[in-house]
Amino acid sequence: MSDLQPVVVSYLKVSQYVFSLPPIIAHIVSAKLPPDEEPFFRSKEILELFKEKLEQLTFALAATQGPNNSDPLPSEIVDLLKPLRRSTAEQCENVGVNMRFLQMFAEDSLQLVNASSTASAGQGVAALVQEVTKSAQLSAGNWRDAEKGMEQLSEEIVTTVEKITAVINKDRAATASIVFDERNSQAINDFIHATQDGSALFRNNAQFLQETADHFQDIDLQVQLPTEQEIAIMRERWSGFLEHLEPLKSRTFAAIATQIRSGPDLREAKARADFWKRHRMESSYERQQRVPKAFSNTGAQDTKTSGARRSTRKCPTMDWTTSIQYVNDLSASLLYLVLIFETAYLQDDA
Repeated sequence: MSDLQPVVVSYLKVSQYVFSLPPIIAHIVSAKLPPDEEPFFRSKEILELFKEKLEQLTFALAATQGPNNSDPLPSEIVDLLKPLRRSTAEQCENVGVNMRFLQMFAEDSLQLVNASSTASAGQGVAALVQEVTKSAQLSAGNWRDAEKGMEQLSEEIVTTVEKITAVINKDRAATASIVFDERNSQAINDFIHATQDGSALFRNNAQFLQETADHFQDIDLQVQLPTEQEIAIMRERWSGFLEHLEPLKSRTFAAIATQIRSGPDLREAKARADFWKRHRMESSYERQQRVPKAFSNTGAQDTKTSGARRSTRKCPTMDWTTSIQYVNDLSASLLYLVLIFETAYLQDDA
């Protein structure tokens, strides 16, 4: 007769501590220990990085518009950016929904822990195990969908940048090598790498939840009550997990999604670029004319320059009228920056 398969004695012991027991006997301590909270906060950081890199790309595109052009961006560029913004915002919203289902799973697990300490826990635990299983399965499926969404977003970023590059290269006043200089190319690379990091995180989330669901499905369970010490440890861990997830509410991710959809103030971006051009100060796009590292094969070519140009331009001589205008413009810009920082501070404080 073959040896009996080992069965988990206590699901509290995630170090794979097992004994050989009859398969119909399993000592359950109500649920698996909660996962580490850090990956979930990392998910929020990734989505905030999406917003930052999209804004950087938008500002770079707006800076190529001439001072006599009233439109912050060409309509073709706007039409290309909208779908990318929409897809990115949808990923934020999906993660927010997934966090809510994760919290529901954690609440069910904590309820299961508390039920294990009652005198009539046998029947109660069996019913709650089903709830935890269903909750884990649903949440695992959501995170798998989010993983696929990140993979699709990564492909959409590449496609969008290729299309934008083609549009820019039609305009002799601005080539893709100027827009996608080293700094902005790195921003796009960071954007893509962030989607890959997010995909890996979501895959791990789904794996944890699926393993929890499979544990209760794959074996027949005859519940034996855990010790009070085990219950206390589990209760502390799940309560702490729920508390730590408190800042990761759905509305937090919905707010990021709203900001991504609306995008930055394009007229502000263009005004900044026009200010420096008006006073004959080269922008980073004029100083660095490099073929973009991230998308050197997208048709963006600059045959006139192969490296960074060192400016030999001397500081221009200005009359009193120009000097006063310069000071006024600078003062207005500084005041505008103060208003931006004050607005950001009030939003953070709220």
